Amino acid sequence: MTDPKLLADLSQNFSKLFHDPQLADVFIEVGKPPETKTFSAHSGLLFARSPHFASELKNEWVKRKKGNDIKLVKPNISPRIFEIILSHGESISRSLDSTLLKYSDIRQIDSWINGNDTAQTSLVPITHKYNLICRGSRDGFTADNFHRICDDKGPTVIVIKTNKNDQIIGGYSLASWHSRGRSESGVGCFIFSLGDRNGHDPVLSRHASGQGIACWKTHGPVFGDQRDLSLFDIYIQNGSNNYCKQRNYKVAILPGADSQYVGYNVQEYEVFQVIDKLLE
Repeated sequence: MTDPKLLADLSQNFSKLFHDPQLADVFIEVGKPPETKTFSAHSGLLFARSPHFASELKNEWVKRKKGNDIKLVKPNISPRIFEIILSHGESISRSLDSTLLKYSDIRQIDSWINGNDTAQTSLVPITHKYNLICRGSRDGFTADNFHRICDDKGPTVIVIKTNKNDQIIGGYSLASWHSRGRSESGVGCFIFSLGDRNGHDPVLSRHASGQGIACWKTHGPVFGDQRDLSLFDIYIQNGSNNYCKQRNYKVAILPGADSQYVGYNVQEYEVFQVIDKLLE
């Protein structure tokens, strides 16, 4: 039987090796002025911990002469994100607990949470953990169940599968959901579409003004005061549509929702608690 204490000691020793400046052979300058920082690391452990750097380090090992250090410049990675790579590794579990999201979807959502508005590639590290806390088909679609499970959990991502070409829409709230009958700030909030099987591109819509989220005991999650995105359980139970219309967020996430209410049938939804790796 494996000794847990031995595993803990080995993990601690590897961590020390990773950060020991005397053993470092790779130096990485990250960020853009005025936010730049130079990190040192052991190339072998950086290679194992970060697929983002693996191929580049392979090339550098081939090119460098014996005894020379590796120097890399990465202006498009912030010091904060690189600190997460060093401390935790850049990837989340490939066994993501979701029936709706792919690994690439989580990478895109994570990038949006970090303030990036462009489409992302596999080279962008994931800086948060996404813990599934609620699934409609498992936990029920009622407002009572949503608030019982999801209230006061901090930042969350909600994703909804609609009947429109398997389209996935959703929203991120920095503020906690609750049942106290009032709205919350839209700071950090956004709603989105991840596209559909007809080839429509993802859409990001950040909060623009007014109400960010509405926290009503009788309703599920609602983004915006005119339902920029909503999930009302009464519509799910009687088989009719939920609706959305762009108002408090910058752009519509469904075609036509910039000028009128657009209906969608909710087939499934999931809620993920979002945890910043640096705060663990």
